[in-house]
This record gives sequence, C-alpha cells and structure tokens, in this order.
Amino acid sequence: MLLPDVLRILGPDHRDTLITRGNLAFWWGETGDAARAMSEFEVLLADAPQVLGPDHPDPLADRWTHQRLRKRVNPLRFLRDSSK
Repeated sequence: MLLPDVLRILGPDHRDTLITRGNLAFWWGETGDAARAMSEFEVLLADAPQVLGPDHPDPLADRWTHQRLRKRVNPLRFLRDSSK
C-alpha cells in the first residue's frame, strides 16, 4: 500500500503525507467504505492544522470533504449536528 511507504520516506508531518491521507480517505468514501473514510478524516483533521496551520487550504478542503461525506452518509444526523 502507498501510505506506509510515504510515511516511511517523508514522515508523518510532511505535506505530501497529509495529502496522501486525504486522498485515500476521499476515495475510501467514494468507493463505499464510509466508516474507514470518516475515521481517517477525523484523525487527519486533528493532525493537518497542527502541521500546516488552521488557515492552510489543505485542511480546509479536507474539512469540506469530510462534511460532504457526513452529509451523504447520514443526512438527518448531519442536519441535527449542524444546527448546534
């Protein structure tokens, strides 16, 4: 698999590693493995802003993709959580 090699070569805090994790999470969601995608996005959304900063476009895009996946997987829960 790609991620272990990227982690080994670039390390966990490299921007390309974070991008790889985001891409994998996106495609897991697109191919029907929503639980795995959601789990990876939650970890990624905790890690990426610490490395890249809270206003960097990559974590912002990951947050948007995570929200879109949440809405698609469970629209009623998404609406309830969003209204808080």
